[in-house]
Amino acid sequence: GMKNLKYFSYLFCMLIVSISCKKDDPEIHGQREFENNYFSLPNSIYVAEEFPVPSYVDGTVSITNISGNESVLPGGSIPVTITFTSDQVYYLLVGLRNVYGYMKMSLNADNINSLSITVFLIMGQDFNLENSTLLFAVIDKSGYVSSVYTLDIHLVEAGTGLLQVSCAWDQLNDVDLHLIEPTGEEIYYDHRISLTGGNLDIDSNAGCTTDGINNENITYDESSSLPVGTYTVRVDLWSACLITAITNFTATVWLNGVLITPSTGTNPFYGQFEPYEEDFGEAGDGITVMTFDVTPSMMEQAGVKIKKVCYIKYPNNENKVLSPSKVLN
Repeated sequence: GMKNLKYFSYLFCMLIVSISCKKDDPEIHGQREFENNYFSLPNSIYVAEEFPVPSYVDGTVSITNISGNESVLPGGSIPVTITFTSDQVYYLLVGLRNVYGYMKMSLNADNINSLSITVFLIMGQDFNLENSTLLFAVIDKSGYVSSVYTLDIHLVEAGTGLLQVSCAWDQLNDVDLHLIEPTGEEIYYDHRISLTGGNLDIDSNAGCTTDGINNENITYDESSSLPVGTYTVRVDLWSACLITAITNFTATVWLNGVLITPSTGTNPFYGQFEPYEEDFGEAGDGITVMTFDVTPSMMEQAGVKIKKVCYIKYPNNENKVLSPSKVLN
């Protein structure tokens, strides 16, 4: 069944008050604050300034089109494809309306393909703007700033918790997120809640009944136990839903408020599906995008008490220690 989504509600005037109060506070406008409260853009730098106004003189390049998800999750991501009039583009700027600071990415022939680029904004786990507008502009090699292109986004409530695994994609089709726990138990659309309390709380476009959220999310909240050991993240194109375009997707894993360093793969992971790769997959299907380890020392650093230690017999006859843990209040 479809999840019953709720939207955060914050008074606009309170937002204005908080912005005006914090305007001169450098602590609020550091890179870490910006990335926690708003978003980060891999391979870019944070600029602690107001988003620039367009140049009076027309430059050699401007943005012709932007397509990206309008639904965002705290701790999730947004794939955005930007098309330019010319390859004489030097920088891409991404900001938020009424928010101080922005991200600046260098562009060149290596990351621009046929006058377009797909970038992935990683939303901060503390992102809580109910409705907001992303701002995009480019700077050409002469330093001229283009007109500003916008993308309106709205917040979908999703769990962050001690461990959060998310996947976002850019087509109206059915992509599935799978997480295999150290015990071998697999969380996915047909087994949403694990014995340790991992929960697939958002399953988007299920069975091609499109909701346009284009995100899936697995979270472990305060009542769950987090097993120690190796986790595997898999992403599957269940159905292209008659969409003929390539699907760009990203997967992210947060542990205790930071993007965890995986054992294999990358975090965030960026990938693509061709329509013919649909497989109507079940447990064990999809491609492995990363594996990561949760260790007792990591749990200790996160302020988590070990509840008990379980010994599990594995097929290779090794006794591995599994330590489900309880999040402290």
